[in-house]
Amino acid sequence: MKIHLSLLKIPVSNIETSLKFYEEHLQINNIFYVQEYGWAQFDLDGIPFALYQINKGGGSRTLGGSIDFHFALDADTFDKVAPQWLSNHLLKENMIHTGNDGTTFVELLDPDQNELKIMRIKK
Repeated sequence: MKIHLSLLKIPVSNIETSLKFYEEHLQINNIFYVQEYGWAQFDLDGIPFALYQINKGGGSRTLGGSIDFHFALDADTFDKVAPQWLSNHLLKENMIHTGNDGTTFVELLDPDQNELKIMRIKK
C-alpha cells in the first residue's frame, strides 16, 4: 500500500480577501474557485492546497494560530520576497529567523492571523 497526501487546507473568514492575499503575497495561482461554497483551490507542485471559508462546507476549524505544515521556497525567491514581507509587516515577529540547525524561515500571517511557516531551501 502506498499512501499519498490528498489535500492541505486553511480556514479563512473571507474567501475573496484571502484568495487575493495568497495570490499576491505567495504568488500561487488559483485553479478552482467557488464563491458560493467559500472554496479556493491551488496546485502546489501536484499537491492540492485550498482555502475554505468556515462553515460553508469545507470545515469549521478556528481561525488563526499555527498551521501544521510548512511551505518552502528556493533560496533566490525567498531572499527576494522575505524582505518585502518584512517591510509590509506581514511577519508574525517582524523578523527573518535562523534556526539552531542553520535553517532560515519566516512566519507569515495571513488576513485571519493563520501562521504560515515558510522555509528557505538552501542553495
